[in-house]
Amino acid sequence: MLSLALSLAAAAPAVAERNSWYACLEDFTQVAMASSGTPATIALQTEQACAAERKAFQLALFRSRTVEGDAAALTARFAAEDRAAYEYVIALVDRLR
Repeated sequence: MLSLALSLAAAAPAVAERNSWYACLEDFTQVAMASSGTPATIALQTEQACAAERKAFQLALFRSRTVEGDAAALTARFAAEDRAAYEYVIALVDRLR
């Protein structure tokens, strides 16, 4: 799962925005660890807390035009990035616990 996130990062447009999103995910995950929530609950809370960074990445990805294909290809690429971020947070929670 983490390898998917890393492989997507290597070929990703909008790298600065993606890095900002992941920095927010890491910071908020550590804060959310104080709660007694499950990894999935923490991942959802983290997604909500980092919504602005996620949206900035999505917009930068769609504006980059470096992803081959049409809007459907861009949407699929963002969906893969979004899933990788969710899995990254769950793996981070498991590692920190």
